[in-house]
Amino acid sequence: MEILMAYQNLTDKELVDLIFQMEDRLDTTYLTEVKYRSQSLLPLLCDIGKKEKYYRMDSIDGWGIVHAVYILGILADHRAMDAFLAASIFAEKHDIDWIWDALPECYLRIGPTAIPELKTCIEKDSTRDELTVSSEIYGLWNIWDVYPDTRKEIEDFFLEIIKSTSENCELKTNLIGDFAMIKRRDLRPLFEEYFENGEVDLTTLSRSDLDAFYDDYNGLPGFRFDLEAFYSPEEVAIRQQRWESEKEEEYQQDDIEEFILENFSKIGRNESCPCNSGKKFKKCHLQWAEEELNKVRIEKNIEEEEENYGQLIFIERHYESILRRFLASKGKAAIFNEMKEKIVEVIKMPQDELRVQGVFSYLNPFLTRIEFQSQKELKEFMGIWTEYHNALAGQYIGHPKNGKQLH
Repeated sequence: MEILMAYQNLTDKELVDLIFQMEDRLDTTYLTEVKYRSQSLLPLLCDIGKKEKYYRMDSIDGWGIVHAVYILGILADHRAMDAFLAASIFAEKHDIDWIWDALPECYLRIGPTAIPELKTCIEKDSTRDELTVSSEIYGLWNIWDVYPDTRKEIEDFFLEIIKSTSENCELKTNLIGDFAMIKRRDLRPLFEEYFENGEVDLTTLSRSDLDAFYDDYNGLPGFRFDLEAFYSPEEVAIRQQRWESEKEEEYQQDDIEEFILENFSKIGRNESCPCNSGKKFKKCHLQWAEEELNKVRIEKNIEEEEENYGQLIFIERHYESILRRFLASKGKAAIFNEMKEKIVEVIKMPQDELRVQGVFSYLNPFLTRIEFQSQKELKEFMGIWTEYHNALAGQYIGHPKNGKQLH
């Protein structure tokens, strides 16, 4: 009660200023007072949400913009839409995932009246070459889930975006995955056509991913977030414990074992062990340090191998999309699968046999079936094919001989 009375004694500006002063410690009592004064506080909070200067979270008042967005979401007033759309842009620019998590719920709380502005925002993004409106897409799917009367409008809008979007392949691909999640099986033939023609970003959604969404995934494409729970005593306490734990980890940088590992090459075998045991290093922590550093090297090598393999898959899918689009433009989309089978066959071919035939010999029959407009176009095609071949080949253990494969 005393805390609530203290809030009641503050002016509107003083109450809003607390979002910059309290860091991550505002509670439900504060929300009670904000809700009571919602009409007078709303313009102040919206003004904060629309200014980029508040999104630079490297200062002590960095939590202010997070609170501004969350509280506006809780107030659920359509007049906050401009602030939310600005927050979406600035949070993307300054990498503030706390805001990404909240925005789809903020849009849902405004409800169906938010649909026109969300649609306009997504339509603008469809002309770009990258996806920047994930929060807005999730917001529409949240509304689709909670308000059944809006489903046809939202699905028709998303389907039109898929059909009309050519520049933003990532946007189209994400929406295809979303339709698979809601089990629109009638659209499967259309999506298969997009895959065949290279119009799907395979690094975002592979065919196996599409199958999984249709057959195994039981969730929905939206994203829900409990804004009020963020301010509950339990959640505040959990976060404070997390911050304290992170501080403790920072303090542990001077821990003796970490010191030994960091300075291993500088410690002589016959020197006293840094742990102050009184023993020589070789009789104390030397063997332990050697084992630990060896573990680190092994883990690093494994991580590098996994990273390299993942990169090869990424490159393969990227160039597969380009190849499919090129072949589709020539009316030859159907020969891609034949071409891939032949590439794998050559990859597995014994080295001696490969030297005799030549790595490009098997490609000639495919080239005769494609009408190239110029030598330049042929050269560009060969460059794309080479990148695809190399990425695919790199995924075979001991390429190209022993028959084992990771692919």
